[in-house]
Amino acid sequence: MNRHVLSACKTALILSLSGFLILSAGAARADFAAGVTAVLAEDYETAMKEWLPLAEQGVAGAQSNIGDMFSNGLGMERDNAQAFFWHLKAADQGVVKSIFFVGAALAAGQGVEKDLVQGTKWLLLAKRVGFPNAEQVLSLLSQSMSPEDAAEGERLADEWSPTTAD
Repeated sequence: MNRHVLSACKTALILSLSGFLILSAGAARADFAAGVTAVLAEDYETAMKEWLPLAEQGVAGAQSNIGDMFSNGLGMERDNAQAFFWHLKAADQGVVKSIFFVGAALAAGQGVEKDLVQGTKWLLLAKRVGFPNAEQVLSLLSQSMSPEDAAEGERLADEWSPTTAD
């Protein structure tokens, strides 16, 4: 098995396990579900009240959802820097949609200083688990970087592993 396939399998397994563990505590699960219900009712203020304490405690799903709220201006002004902040916390723990978000934001310099090498790292991680559009964005990104920078991004992706909440 080549190292990219092995790395992709390892990454997918780690991301799946971290997704399973995100909501393992009963109270956190209830608060998280209340936030989901609030978003579905377009009650973004309540969603933020439910998710922010969880996000501050390191619950990756809540961090990712708050990142989405900031990114899309749901119940607040759109804030790309805050969106990046929360998505990075979730991406570090293995939330796939946040991994893609962080890669795309770094590649575009949206809410964060542009960094093509780091963008490549995160987009490769997203691609390896089959995230839609990751391959397309990565292909566009690779056209504007040196082979050395692309190789460095790949090396960083190969070395990455998710963290756990503090």
